[in-house]
Amino acid sequence: MIRALLLAALALALAACDGELASADPAPDAQPSPDADLDAGPADLAVDARPSDLGVDAAADAALPEPDPCGLALHPDPDRPRVALVAHPFGEEANNRGYTVATYPLGADGRLGDESARIDLGQRVVRVRFLPSGRFAVALGEDGALALLEITPPGGLALVDQIAMPGAGFQDLVVDPDGAFVHVITRDVDEDAGVYTVAIPCGGGLEPVPEHLSLRLVNGMTLFPGDPDRALLVGGQAVFEPVDADDTRLLTRRPDGGWAQAAAFDLWGDAVDLTGLAIHPDGHTALVPNGSSFSDEGAQVMALDLTGPEPVETARFMDMQDARQARYHRDGTAFVTRLEPGRITVFLDEGEGPEPVTELRYGLPDGGADDGAGVV
Repeated sequence: MIRALLLAALALALAACDGELASADPAPDAQPSPDADLDAGPADLAVDARPSDLGVDAAADAALPEPDPCGLALHPDPDRPRVALVAHPFGEEANNRGYTVATYPLGADGRLGDESARIDLGQRVVRVRFLPSGRFAVALGEDGALALLEITPPGGLALVDQIAMPGAGFQDLVVDPDGAFVHVITRDVDEDAGVYTVAIPCGGGLEPVPEHLSLRLVNGMTLFPGDPDRALLVGGQAVFEPVDADDTRLLTRRPDGGWAQAAAFDLWGDAVDLTGLAIHPDGHTALVPNGSSFSDEGAQVMALDLTGPEPVETARFMDMQDARQARYHRDGTAFVTRLEPGRITVFLDEGEGPEPVTELRYGLPDGGADDGAGVV
């Protein structure tokens, strides 16, 4: 478990300025300088992570479903060279925007080497996710540029395809466990907002599905582990016309790979603001952070029971200032990033539901690498 926490911490320890990387060694008592620019870290991070480093034993790994429509190994050579992709939202000079994604070799000890390649995508990148094979990744720009990238050993990076997505308020990327589709989350206030689905054919490229799930003010979405035809989404709540009190939704997969709403629920009494929610690998529990500073229910994390026909709140964790993103590791360990305090709260579930057990203190990038569909 400790090694899993270290790798999770690695994903959140890259808080230095563009081109400078912090040590992966945890420093629980370290506090960011009051003068530090907390926005100067990478906008997002994806890691082609080694399964053995993530605490997954061979039996558990073998039990994972392995749909492989393109003939790409979804659990490739465990001894292959590893790479981290880091989005750099700032340029080399002060007050300049950055539009690049860079690759860094990742050692077996969890340390990052020097930058090996960099590519300019023309927009500030808000999310980058690996496809399950580790050979390709997708990156999302703040104005809707979606890029398919290929990692070319021993340290190269190539642009395979790039398309412009409709809408505005681009928020997140969710990748299918077989790498066949990527889902683009947009957070806007009109009918063009919602969840867009893009097919990734075996020959490479990006092919948008014509119909999207139209929903306003989407915060985040996550697939059910072992059942990727179902998803849990937070968003759609609106106090303006047409008013919508529901903030949590269950989705089902359409035949074209996109999404349709199956049910909606009002679980929060006030506004919700997050950048990522997560479901336990066994599918029974979800963690939903709310970091809103304008909500009576901000600085909280909600635990949901997903075993019945509708999600049911089982616990509410308070004093979680600026709780932004929840991520589960395959062994059931979870962490919640808390951007402004510069903390990662670690949760364990020993049979009675998730409980916070410790905190790691870092300057945080906006997004951490997860051990989900976007990362091997």
